[in-house]
Amino acid sequence: MDTPKIVDKILLVGDFVYLRTRTNPKNNHTHWDCRKVRAKECKARAITTTRNQELILLKGPKESKHAHPPNQEASRSSHR
Repeated sequence: MDTPKIVDKILLVGDFVYLRTRTNPKNNHTHWDCRKVRAKECKARAITTTRNQELILLKGPKESKHAHPPNQEASRSSHR
């Protein structure tokens, strides 16, 4: 499984880019949409939480499939 990473306020999972949509303070879950959701090009979503200061992916690309290949810019961003 790819390790989730937050870079410049975006979530990177593998080579997929997600934008934060909402945070639920009751359960400490953050919901993310694929960056192509708003353009109606994809419906993939992710959910993360933190435990002991570690980012944990609860739902990601394996559970919510993308309608496009991985984002090339994510590869460049994740190597910063």
